[in-house]
Amino acid sequence: MDENRRAKMQELLSNPIFNIVNVKEGALNRYDQALTHSSYAKEMKDKGRECDDYERLEFLGNFVLNFVVSQQLNFGII
Repeated sequence: MDENRRAKMQELLSNPIFNIVNVKEGALNRYDQALTHSSYAKEMKDKGRECDDYERLEFLGNFVLNFVVSQQLNFGII
């Protein structure tokens, strides 16, 4: 991630809505990936820059959410 994108990401995360400060480098890269649309990632890859999108994380998040909801329904909590 270049310095300009890193600064924008840190500014976004420190916004009062999120209030996420002192983010470690690995976590900052993960936030960047989670907030990157696949069309932007493709555009960056076409320019020769490495860029991951959120689709892999979205798939994992959907799996975890489905698992938690099914567990809650099975135990009659919801």
